Amino acid sequence: MPFIVFSTVSGTDQRVVNVDQLNTGDVSGAVNATLDAVTSTGAGTVALLPDTIIADISIVLTVDSVMTHVPGVLASLSSTLGDVTSTIDGTIDSIIMADASFDLYRDVTNDIYRTDVSIYASSFLIEKLVLNGAESILGSPTTNSSGAAFVREINKVWVIHNGTALIDEYNTDDLGTVLRTITLTGITTQDDTEGLEWMGYNATDDMYEFATSAENAGGYFVHIHQMTLAELIGSIDISIGVVQTLTVAAAGIDNNSGAEGVTYDRFNDVFYVVGEGEQASTPRKLFRFVRPAIRNVNYTYLDAELTVTEPFDAQAVFLPYETSTSSVFDLSDIFFHEGTGNLLIMSHFGAMLLQVDAATGVVVSELALSAIQWEGVTLVSDDCIIIAEPNTYQLYNYVD
Repeated sequence: MPFIVFSTVSGTDQRVVNVDQLNTGDVSGAVNATLDAVTSTGAGTVALLPDTIIADISIVLTVDSVMTHVPGVLASLSSTLGDVTSTIDGTIDSIIMADASFDLYRDVTNDIYRTDVSIYASSFLIEKLVLNGAESILGSPTTNSSGAAFVREINKVWVIHNGTALIDEYNTDDLGTVLRTITLTGITTQDDTEGLEWMGYNATDDMYEFATSAENAGGYFVHIHQMTLAELIGSIDISIGVVQTLTVAAAGIDNNSGAEGVTYDRFNDVFYVVGEGEQASTPRKLFRFVRPAIRNVNYTYLDAELTVTEPFDAQAVFLPYETSTSSVFDLSDIFFHEGTGNLLIMSHFGAMLLQVDAATGVVVSELALSAIQWEGVTLVSDDCIIIAEPNTYQLYNYVD
């Protein structure tokens, strides 16, 4: 059963609420919870008092707005405890109560959840990530694992492979068993697909979207892909094409230092792309652009529809790490953290994960990694999964 996790503003006060007595349809139901003591601070707001645990609080959720079985229908969910109004249609495994009102989208027929709030804590720092177990082997026999993405609507993790343009799907709690494989088609640069980012639901097209990045011949390419709801929740292998290709910059001099990772700020429709900068003649790059309004036409950085900027000089900003961690400090992946607005940037040669300000590149926090070829990073809530070539993964838990 899929679940969705919402985080409070204060990461130290997060508590899980299990929703287990709601039936399909527009109904009321009971929630069994273990929470801190609570006090209402106004409509839609809950203040959690630390260190005072009260077990088995019963909270009645009363449906306030009718939800139909159509993707994208809006219902509001207030996090005020006590006589809570307006909630969820159907059955959910677990949620974390947010300390403000937010909107929840639900497709009852297909058990899909969407939300317009971040599932990431605003107080997040990567230095608070703690190793969970040893480095392990991914379930797929396909090597060259190069990027990862959390598909929040179905609570799955995707891992992309370069050299094959294949994506493997896993349960978040079992990266040793491949559930299905997605083959990317129609990509001229598909033999060097390096980055992967889940974008979410596009209400205009009634489609679910994800992005990949590729660096063939030193290029900087972002491909946008769409899939139907049936394709998203399916369990069989499928092929997915490309609806738009965006060329972010002119190809670099070297052939293996182009677009290594892509990430997406879904609240502002903004993409960030890292240029690897592994080879001597091609510097590290950090690109930013707003997604073009027309979404089924290919554009390049020369077109007025695609305005690409470099918020900071990635070559200069990360130069100190060349001497402190490695003679080469490449950029192997990137992740936009919604809770903080920061970027998480990975370095394979530097064996580092850096949390940086998206506008200035100032390093906010850092995490040392083991000395293997780390190529991909994603977060499930604030827990972290990192991926290495050929087919290794490592889990981290966030401890605030």
